[in-house]
Amino acid sequence: IEKCQAIVGDGLSMGRPCCGVFRCLKPLQNNRHRFCAEHIKLHDKCAVVNCENPVLEVTKTCSLPIHQQIEAKYHERSTGSFLYKDRLQHAQISQPVDSFSQSRRVPEQDVQEDFESYTAGGQSGIAVSVQKNPGSVGVTDSDVIPEPCPSKSAAGNRTFKAQFGRRRAHNEQTLVRPCGVIFAHATMFGAEAVSNFLVMVKNAAAFSVPGAQKPEHIFYDTNCSARQQAEKDP
Repeated sequence: IEKCQAIVGDGLSMGRPCCGVFRCLKPLQNNRHRFCAEHIKLHDKCAVVNCENPVLEVTKTCSLPIHQQIEAKYHERSTGSFLYKDRLQHAQISQPVDSFSQSRRVPEQDVQEDFESYTAGGQSGIAVSVQKNPGSVGVTDSDVIPEPCPSKSAAGNRTFKAQFGRRRAHNEQTLVRPCGVIFAHATMFGAEAVSNFLVMVKNAAAFSVPGAQKPEHIFYDTNCSARQQAEKDP
């Protein structure tokens, strides 16, 4: 009879608020801040990605009219029955206590769950596109990139990204025994890179302590990439 132990690696999409600078690991001084102590001055810069202009008082954008329109569009998404209904559905509440009202205001979302982009141009003014968060799936290092610069399409429309709310860590990565006991976890900040998952595995007590009983098998949602990188690791 041979010993056979296994662990399961999985990410929980319950990331905590973190610094808005991509891959910054330092904690927030205040849970309402968007940036850590090292990057605290970025609160005074325009929230539109790659804009270095100072913000106007009581706003999160600069004096550029297009950036002010983007912020106004962001706040519009926190007002009205359509957003109220969307958040009820997200919370799996089918029957709200009160009927919908056009004047009802829902508290502003201060943690950005999904990926929003703003397109300027055309007769409709500012248009918002929302890309749902795909959840926690391991990716290769080449897929982990910061926010791109604003782009301009062939039609002349410009696309912007902005960070009005707090950035959330990508996920809490766990190593779990088949019985359900969690014996290791780590925070993935920018993305769930496979290389970071392998670092986490190597640092786990079962692998880093000499003489410890090591599992023979690891189950992970991106096992092929993990195996390729592990085999290249001396």
